[in-house]
Amino acid sequence: MQAIGHFSLVAVFAKTKSQQKQHQSKVPLLQALCVKNMIQVEVGTITLSAVALMLLSAFLGYAFALRRVKFQAKHNAAIEFKQAIKPALDKLKRGENQFKTIQDSCEIHFQAATTFSAHLKGNELEFFETALNNYRHWQDTVYGRTTTEIMYDTEDPEYLEEKSRSPIELLKELLKYANT
Repeated sequence: MQAIGHFSLVAVFAKTKSQQKQHQSKVPLLQALCVKNMIQVEVGTITLSAVALMLLSAFLGYAFALRRVKFQAKHNAAIEFKQAIKPALDKLKRGENQFKTIQDSCEIHFQAATTFSAHLKGNELEFFETALNNYRHWQDTVYGRTTTEIMYDTEDPEYLEEKSRSPIELLKELLKYANT
């Protein structure tokens, strides 16, 4: 449409009548060429680039939303894990009976750790499982002994090594993986 208007204006501004007639004879040919080769875009028409941009925006929005949901799930699991460990850690720091504190809370710790580990991947999961196994081994060695073993196996090197480890440090090692 603009091409037609342009050629009409040129015809009006021609200086002489002969130039106007000569120009008017060329106008239909030029109009036909411009309309044929020109892609006309009207207001409201969706172009291919607009569709591509909308699809890209939708994909990026979906990817970011999915990432946010996964992070939020891991964050919530970390909070629950911290809430399971924190009371026992506070009791140990206050100097309460270590045996009673560990025995009362170790199953809660293992259940919370199992739930939390479902949200970890790769090296982070591997290191967390190593720390959890260290805590479990310490708990089994120090507090998983029978009365006879406690009385007669006090010179066991494994027992002495594990007994020298602090449960506070073992729990803090587990908690460092729950920082989100």
